[in-house]
Amino acid sequence: SGEIMQGDEQYKTNSLQWALSQGEVSILFQRLLENQEFKQKFAQRFATHLNITFHPMRVHRIIDQLVNGIAAEMPRHIERWGAIPSLTYWRDQLQILHEFADRRPLYVFQHLEESFGLKRTELTTLVSDSSAGYILVHNVRCPAPVSTGSWFRGIPLRLQACAYPGWRFVRWEGAITSESASLVIELDDPTTMHAVFEPDFTPVIVISEIHYHPSAELQGDDELYEFVELKNLGQGTVDLSGYRFSKGFAFTFPEKSAIAKNEFIITAKTAATYAGRGFQVFQISSGSLANEGESLCLLNSQSEVVDSLTYNDQYPWPVSPDGEGASLELTDFSADNSLAAAWDASKHSGGTPGAAPQTAVDESRRQMTHYRLFPVLPNPFNTQTMITFELAQPTTTQIHIVNLLGKKVDSLDLGFINSGRHSVTWNAAEHASGIYFVMLSTADFQQTTKCLLLK
Repeated sequence: SGEIMQGDEQYKTNSLQWALSQGEVSILFQRLLENQEFKQKFAQRFATHLNITFHPMRVHRIIDQLVNGIAAEMPRHIERWGAIPSLTYWRDQLQILHEFADRRPLYVFQHLEESFGLKRTELTTLVSDSSAGYILVHNVRCPAPVSTGSWFRGIPLRLQACAYPGWRFVRWEGAITSESASLVIELDDPTTMHAVFEPDFTPVIVISEIHYHPSAELQGDDELYEFVELKNLGQGTVDLSGYRFSKGFAFTFPEKSAIAKNEFIITAKTAATYAGRGFQVFQISSGSLANEGESLCLLNSQSEVVDSLTYNDQYPWPVSPDGEGASLELTDFSADNSLAAAWDASKHSGGTPGAAPQTAVDESRRQMTHYRLFPVLPNPFNTQTMITFELAQPTTTQIHIVNLLGKKVDSLDLGFINSGRHSVTWNAAEHASGIYFVMLSTADFQQTTKCLLLK
């Protein structure tokens, strides 16, 4: 029935039937359910949230987090306001919440089955290497490399495999085999779907340090100490033969030059200054780095842009690298290095040529104090791009993709996720080339960035 249960057994309430029995109040929802496609998507997406977003262990964890935030204040709150009889009563009410978390999913599944005439079966999603990627079910991210849940038989279920940077999706294995990252299946019996990823050796070279105006007092002449550092963020060694700087200064890497995975190398105005320090040093052919800031652009042997940025000696860029001894260091290698926020002044005079910056972000210790959506990488892109964002606190998070006409064409429902930095892949294989807007949306924050899909 559509009766709202009271007291300790609210987890039994059939809220679906209640919504459908409200006459004109819920007429839109009633009419939508007359559409078979909508009804099937609604059922499978509801099942997805029951399996993932409202999984009892996750809900228990959220309750505990909220309780821990106010527990120390509860005795004084009760004493002052009196609305809650006692601390024991408050704790008993918390147990009702935990019981609801445990029992509610089963009843909701039963309500869906009764209302729509459906039956459940099990699906197990598997990612053999959790560092390689993850799986979305109806745009909701599976929280573990191996996840098992209940979905409905005989109606479409949408899966998507998403690779992390440095990896690429290869194929699906299991009940259905496919090389398409996005897949629609129908379950009949218990099924396992395994997303297979492999290292992607596409070169990822970034400009990681710029020493454009050394201190005359602490080091000496600019001609002796200027350098630009590169780092290889990819999965393997990159042949740099024919790579060249087309802006800022002139230099082409010689034949058989290479940069290994995670290696730092530098191009220097006077290579002899840095020779013999345990890292590769290349001599700039001509030109120098402008003290007031300028554009730098690295091209590969096919004249394609590998990395480019425009640094400056004015805020919001760090100002101390302009003649005060510090270099300009990229502190977050996962961020867009064309943005001033990704850079900081080195802690030591002369910087850290050929080595990781001491100003680099330690993600394990970093406390997020703000929300932020970074530009997508790569951009422009073909088929897939990485969306990176920061959350100041745990919150329910969605990413919407909107076209130039303002129409929402895709959504990534990430559920309730912790604070910190997160990255997700948008697979645009099913969308046409063009400009799209990526919108990060939480309860307290919205930000949009633009990207270009080229096929």
